[in-house]
Amino acid sequence: MVIMEEYEYVPTTPWITYTLIGLNVIIFFMELLDPQIVYRYSLIPVLVLQGQALYTLVTHMFLHA
Repeated sequence: MVIMEEYEYVPTTPWITYTLIGLNVIIFFMELLDPQIVYRYSLIPVLVLQGQALYTLVTHMFLHA
């Protein structure tokens, strides 16, 4: 017979989730102020393959198209 330990659930605040949601909201409003942000931070595969604009591998995830 397998003995299973019981763990007491400790509620925690999902700070990482809240932070990611907050970043998405902030970036969305920044896009409204400056439409060039979408072009500047979007992932353009040919530029990444050429070794340019590598930061877009991360920044494109926060853009709302």
